[in-house]
Amino acid sequence: LELARDGVAFWNRTYTLSVTGTNSASNTSLATRPEIRISSGRDEDENGHVDVWSADFGGSLYTVQHPPKLLAAELHPSTVAAAAKARVVLGFTTSISTRLTGETGENLVRGMVLRLYTSHATLLRLHRADGTDFDTGTTEGEWLDCSLWLLELWAVDAVSFPHPSSCWWDSWAQSQPSVYLRFDAGNGLRARSKYEFVFLATLKEAANGVEGLIGLEIMDGDGISYIGYGQAGITKTLVPMSIEGQVNQVVLRSLEVLGAEPIENNVQIRLKSGAHSNSEIVANNIVRLFLFPLTLWNVGSSCTATRSDGALVDCTTERTGRNANVVTMTLDPNSPPIGDNSSTIFTISGLRIPSEGFFREPLAAEVWTHPRETPDYFASFLGSADGRLGGNNFASKAVAGGAGAVARHSARHTQESNEVHIEFSPAATCRSTAAMSCRLTVTPPDGFTVVSAGAPDAASMGCVPAPVAAGGATCKLRTRTCSLVMAAGAALWAGACYELSLLVDNPTRPLAKNDPDNTWTLQQSGANGWGLREWAQTSYLGEQSSFAVLGRLTSAVVQPDSLICGTTVQLRIHFVAAQRVPAGGMVQITAPEGFSFQIGSSSDCYTDGQVNWPSAVTCTAEGSIANLTLGAALDGDDSFHSFELKATYPSSNSGQPAQGPFQIVTSSPLSLLDAVENVSWSAQAGASGSPVFSEGLGCWPNGLWLAEVEIDDMFPYSLTERAANATIVFQWSDLDIDVSPVEVVVYAPAGYIWDLGSNADLNVTGTGHGAADAPLMLSPMRTPDVDLEDANVLHLLTTGALYRQTLYTFTASVRVPDATPGSQANPASGSFWYLAFGSGGSSGGERRAAARLTQKEPQVRAVSGLVVHRSTATPGAVGALIATFTTATTLHEGGRLLLEIPAGFAFGAHLGQACSRGSVGGEDTAEIPADATLDCIQLPGDGSLAFEWSIGATSVPPGHYGVSVFVQNPVTSPGVADSYSMAFWLRTYSDSSRTTIADAAASAPADVSMKTLPQADLVTEYIDSGSGISDWRPGRTTWVVFAFELREDIPPAFEILVRAPMGFQV
Repeated sequence: LELARDGVAFWNRTYTLSVTGTNSASNTSLATRPEIRISSGRDEDENGHVDVWSADFGGSLYTVQHPPKLLAAELHPSTVAAAAKARVVLGFTTSISTRLTGETGENLVRGMVLRLYTSHATLLRLHRADGTDFDTGTTEGEWLDCSLWLLELWAVDAVSFPHPSSCWWDSWAQSQPSVYLRFDAGNGLRARSKYEFVFLATLKEAANGVEGLIGLEIMDGDGISYIGYGQAGITKTLVPMSIEGQVNQVVLRSLEVLGAEPIENNVQIRLKSGAHSNSEIVANNIVRLFLFPLTLWNVGSSCTATRSDGALVDCTTERTGRNANVVTMTLDPNSPPIGDNSSTIFTISGLRIPSEGFFREPLAAEVWTHPRETPDYFASFLGSADGRLGGNNFASKAVAGGAGAVARHSARHTQESNEVHIEFSPAATCRSTAAMSCRLTVTPPDGFTVVSAGAPDAASMGCVPAPVAAGGATCKLRTRTCSLVMAAGAALWAGACYELSLLVDNPTRPLAKNDPDNTWTLQQSGANGWGLREWAQTSYLGEQSSFAVLGRLTSAVVQPDSLICGTTVQLRIHFVAAQRVPAGGMVQITAPEGFSFQIGSSSDCYTDGQVNWPSAVTCTAEGSIANLTLGAALDGDDSFHSFELKATYPSSNSGQPAQGPFQIVTSSPLSLLDAVENVSWSAQAGASGSPVFSEGLGCWPNGLWLAEVEIDDMFPYSLTERAANATIVFQWSDLDIDVSPVEVVVYAPAGYIWDLGSNADLNVTGTGHGAADAPLMLSPMRTPDVDLEDANVLHLLTTGALYRQTLYTFTASVRVPDATPGSQANPASGSFWYLAFGSGGSSGGERRAAARLTQKEPQVRAVSGLVVHRSTATPGAVGALIATFTTATTLHEGGRLLLEIPAGFAFGAHLGQACSRGSVGGEDTAEIPADATLDCIQLPGDGSLAFEWSIGATSVPPGHYGVSVFVQNPVTSPGVADSYSMAFWLRTYSDSSRTTIADAAASAPADVSMKTLPQADLVTEYIDSGSGISDWRPGRTTWVVFAFELREDIPPAFEILVRAPMGFQV
């Protein structure tokens, strides 16, 4: 190769040259190493020769070697009758090659090709599956399904025979015709594995003794490199076909299969011979019965045969390929002849019937004369489908469900759209035709909503996309099924692996992995080229492949008590659980990269319970994962749980503005339960439902020596309708920030809203705090706005230098939330405040220092968590009323606590005593002290009725309380519009005149009985039994149908309350 210009090759550089050629077929041992020689085209040393540099090839890649030879290859004819068109079994065993599937050198782009060829086309003729010849050749580009040629596929050592993606062949008129099978990447032949496939062939008697009758070549998908090769000859000696009327040449004219659909315990057949007496089946003749599919039947080593005429029969079994799939019957010397009108029935028993089952198949038989009767062997062969007299001349066995599993799925939470991929291996081969399609019907568990189905664009390694016809997938919402019809001309091969996909909507309720209802099913139906549709047994995809539909851990928060890189911090973690976590269950927390729950070399870690957290918890840590095994159960049903856990921050923030999110998952010992993937310092969600803060705050190289926040009025903004003043004081001892501007960010808990219209609302003077003025201003790039989703984050800029050991302060207006952050009443955030100097990233500048702001009196002065229960809802009835609530401010002597009841309710008497109190139970619920007196009063103004507790000498500190009184329900129902505004109110006052509010009031809706409906029924009759929506068996999930009539119109956006009897779970 001559380079085109000077200066192309330079000294001491590496170049690559690619030359494509064909390896020598004969010279497999080279005496000298090949070399590469480079000529400059010049004679610089003037020795009369062009200067040359050369080097020998190193290693062994230059040697030419034969590809690995197959460990075995054999061609097993079924019949010995020459010139009979019959099934043959080609079996072979692969050797070892790095290019086979599962090995390191496999071609993961083009896969591999298996080529079958013969140089003896006059002795061996292959046929298509329908018996026609390969008269014309085809090309790979036609993408023909291999079921047009192959009848059976089987693998012994490999997982399954890989589904060939396409086949093509030469015209058999060529001197060396070939048939090709292509396998997709990752779904080819494996090393040291035995394979068998069955096809129709015609063999001439001259094929006896020809060792290389058929050749096999396994080629890399590129069509150039060979992976393995071998040749095979036939394993039986062929004899001439019998001719009607010739002496000692028995002729079989009819094979009837009786009562074999399905086969139960035995096989019955009736044989008829040719009409000529020389062609009758007589004593000492041998009958071979071939059981199809040959690769499936393995009857064992013995059998028993009887004749309906009482003549004796000797029964043995033979093999065609690896299996004992042939019954050989030798007729007794005293057997009467069987002619063309015979009614003699053979019954063969003691056979092992294939447990996998098979769709309708013909059988075949062969008759020949015993060797001791004549030195000339002749045989007659016939299939039951060829010599049909009428009726169903076939055999079948109920097909098993096959093996299936959910391979993967795209979503795991309730009500998410979920793409579910299912892998399925049929127990029996099914051929799809235009008249009789193969069909797969998939049914997800109750609660899923089917949307669509089909074949994926790509399948997992070892599987292929199911050959679904275009437009062949139909999903029915009512029956919760998807039916996938295979394309005409395609086959689903027994044991091969197919992948299909379903798009479903996950249930509205969580579903545990081990829930008895969490069962996916798949059913195959179709035929194998003969007869009507048959249904396989239902395949249950197995608990091991089921996946849990997870509930959502809501309001999940992880807040560190420090933001300094490389330090050990205490994380305050809380969440609201949808499902109960039983004792022995687990809470798993996964931290962002760089975090570690493992403090030192020990894997032990410890939790510090805050709210609703068990004391017995076993904590083990491994890097960024902490597993918390619970000694007691965690309540579900939207219960709030809070605890603390130590972790170590990354040594540095690596210049990133924020760490990734935490993840929290709860599980029982058998299944995942609830999860949340994006957990940060705040759980507040935007209008779209997505987290406002999807990542953690990260860490800073320095902390602050002092960082505090104080709010002058902790009443909720909804009560006062005015913003409070938040004063922030900070100081550090080892840092100067002498550049400006630097971004300063104040992160307030969720619910707080910064209410600053301009810099005039930001007080940066240190007067009254013994502090210096803070050189700060509002950031013009992030102007505060009470309507922003992140209105709890205040962005400032420095206007001058900040120095160490200097106390700074500033004050800004902020709206106080209705309930204390980090509590059950306001779980959208933790209660921690943060102050950061330099937030990193493209706009935040260099990270300099940050700290958690400690807050004096963090409790919002509001009653929270008011829940009202009544013992009866019957109109006019008197019953107990229990109200539970949480207070934030201490009520001292003379203080008042009022429970205001809605209009229509009245005070109830108990045991003849008016205005009496009951008892409240519960470990976490305290009662109002006994020295507080209870009065039933009518409030001035609107005349509302209220229960009033006057606090005595025993104060009522902040806490969770319960009160119990007796009320009479409204006798008549209120108007529809009035019913929506009816509520119980809990109010607290610091003085007896009820002028000084202690905590903002809380309300709870009144569940008031409306007018009686004219009609209301739980419908159990007139429901279509085939709909499958009603199942009243214990422990099952059922739809419940209600019918009702309204007495009057109800405005839009109303609610319907359905209360089920005890024991039911809605």
